Amino acid sequence: MIPRPPLNLRPEDAVTAVGCLSLVAANLLWMYHLTDRPEPEDVQFALERRSQVPGEVTTSTMLLYLLERGLRMHHIYPFDDRRFIAEGEAYYREFYADEWEPDWDKYLTPKLLEELRQECEAHRVKFDQYGEVSTEENRPVTYSDIPALLQRQGAVVLYSATAVEPARASHGFAYGTNDGELKVYWPHRGTSLLAYTPDEFTEYWLPSDGVTAIWEA
Repeated sequence: MIPRPPLNLRPEDAVTAVGCLSLVAANLLWMYHLTDRPEPEDVQFALERRSQVPGEVTTSTMLLYLLERGLRMHHIYPFDDRRFIAEGEAYYREFYADEWEPDWDKYLTPKLLEELRQECEAHRVKFDQYGEVSTEENRPVTYSDIPALLQRQGAVVLYSATAVEPARASHGFAYGTNDGELKVYWPHRGTSLLAYTPDEFTEYWLPSDGVTAIWEA
C-alpha cells in the first residue's frame, strides 16, 4: 500500500504535552495506514508504559513500538554492540580512538564497562527477536545513505541529532526528495514539513550515531 504523505503534526496542536518521538511515531502510523486518526497523546502514553525510566522515552522504545505495530526496519549504526559484548574494553577504545582523551581512562572503570555491556545485551535481546524484520549494519553514516535508503519502497529515514537548536536533541525523518532537496518532517513550532539541500542536511542533521529506515512490512 502506498504511504500517505506525512501530516504537519506540531507540539502545540496536541491536547497535552507530548515529546517529539511521540509525534514522529504518530505520523508514521498515519503514513503506513496503521491508524486513520493520528493521536500523539495516545502514542505518548503507550511509549511511557514501555519505558524503563518513568517519563523518559528513548528512540529504542519508539522503534520497538513501531516493530510491534508491524513495520520493518534497517538500522545503520557505527557502534557494533555485538563486538562490544564480545571484546569489551578493547573494542570500546578502538571505536573511540580518534577522539580519545587521556583523562577518559579514569572514567572507563570495570563498573562502567559492565553497565554498558548489560545495556548492549538488553538491546540485542529486544531487537534480535524480530529477526529479518529488523536488520542492521555497522558503519559510519554518510549523506548518500539517506537518498539510497529512501529508494526502498515507501521507506522513511529516521534520524536524531543535536541540530538547529544545539541545546536539545531532536528527532525527525526524511520521507522523499524534490529537485535535489530532502523532504523532512521535524516536529517543532511552526511548520513541521521542511526541505533541506544536501549541504544543509549534512550540516544540521546528519547524525553520527546512526539512522533507521522504516517501511511497511
